[in-house]
This record gives sequence, structure tokens and C-alpha cells, in this order.
Amino acid sequence: DLATLHEVPPDTIQVTGDKLVTSLRRLFSNLAMGINADGTRLALVGESSSVQIFDLETGQRPPGVGSAGLPGHESNTSSVAFSPNGRHVASGDVDGGILVRDAQNFEIQQRFTGHIGQITGFSWSPNSERLASSSRDGSLRLWDLADGKGQAPMRGHHGPVNAVLWDL
Repeated sequence: DLATLHEVPPDTIQVTGDKLVTSLRRLFSNLAMGINADGTRLALVGESSSVQIFDLETGQRPPGVGSAGLPGHESNTSSVAFSPNGRHVASGDVDGGILVRDAQNFEIQQRFTGHIGQITGFSWSPNSERLASSSRDGSLRLWDLADGKGQAPMRGHHGPVNAVLWDL
């Protein structure tokens, strides 16, 4: 079921014209996704306060990820990204909260606070030691995984910052 992300028997699914368009608009307007570097895992966020993780080889949730996804955020999730080295997955929410998890056992490693608006994007440093985040609060922030601290926000935009990209 695209609306709830729960598995349903195929013979119970009925989708007609307008309902299909509405469902697809709703699904894709709220969802963000990330794929890990080796292409074996997919993370989906945006429909709830949880992070959904799927193994792309089996189509199943990996061990440690229940049917409700990974909890931890206090509001709906809005952005997600795996680190280049495959060891971390970051997720952000509509209230500006950021969680960094171990990408194997999914335990929360860091909680970053500082944004006051929805997280709109992430970009990892090439060595996976820093995370850049963008937000609807008009700022960019850099976070250091080793010490758990963020640098002062980069401001100057006259509106929301919709994306961030690490320049190699």
C-alpha cells in the first residue's frame, strides 16, 4: 500500500484513474530516498517519523528494521542519505532534527540539532567524516561525526535552501 508502506495482498489492490494520480502525487511529493554506495540498500523517508530501509537484492527489510521502520525522529522525516563509505545513514525531519545511524545495525550514533526548519538535503564529505545539511530555515550546516559538533550556520540565502552538494 503506497499510502501506508505496509504490505498488502495484490488481489486487494484497486486503483482507478483519479485515485492513481492522487496517490502518486501524494507519494512522490512527500518522499525522499537514498541508495547506499554499493547499490544494495534503499532508504525512504517522508510519510512518517520513521526511516524505511529495504535490501534491494531481496526486497525485504534487513535485520533490525521492523515493519514500522526505524524510529527516533519526533516529527515526519524529510531527507535521507547514506555515507560514501557505507557505514552511516543520515536522516532529517521537518522540525530540523538530524539523526546519524550505523548503516549495519541501525543504532543511533549522533543527534544533531541547530536547524529550525525542515531538513531539505544532505551531502557527505568524500571521506564520510563530515555531513552537510540544508534547511528551509535558509541555512547550511556542517557536522563533524568524530566530535558530534556542528560549525556555525552558513547563512545568506533569502529563502529556503533546497539542496546541498559537497564539491569534490
